[in-house]
Amino acid sequence: MADEDKKESQVPAAEGAPAPGGGAGLVGKLLGIVLPTVFAGAAAFAGAKFGGGHAAPAHEDTPKAHDEKKVPGLTIELKAFIINVQDEKTGENKPLKMSIAIELEKLAKKEEFEPFIPRIRDTVFSYVRQVSYQEVMKPRTKDRMTEDLLGLIHKLGAESATRVLVQEMVTQ
Repeated sequence: MADEDKKESQVPAAEGAPAPGGGAGLVGKLLGIVLPTVFAGAAAFAGAKFGGGHAAPAHEDTPKAHDEKKVPGLTIELKAFIINVQDEKTGENKPLKMSIAIELEKLAKKEEFEPFIPRIRDTVFSYVRQVSYQEVMKPRTKDRMTEDLLGLIHKLGAESATRVLVQEMVTQ
């Protein structure tokens, strides 16, 4: 019988089982609950802080109705533009191929927007021809160009345009 008691005491405890006496098991359980909660909170904070900050304010208890402005409407793709842009260093022209699409308000109709397309194409050509090759190569140029083009499109009278999307911008 003494041999049986020895064998039972020599059998290793199963993984995750509380240690004899129960002290370490309680600490393990607390850490198993507290640490994931802390990590989840830190991840949520980091996501809201560095992920664009689009989280809803914490003081709002009731869910908002779906924001109509965020739902895209019809998107009109324009034929690709091939425009020469000047290299300021060498003075030579370099071809730029650019494809854009214009996003419209949710309730806008294609038939009402289509008459503006020739004017929009002309405006895009005029605008992009003023941009140098060096500007095209800068990372932030695309964002500035889309903002500028949207403003010019609105000046033409196409108020239903909500966004200019660059689908392709390639140069040699």
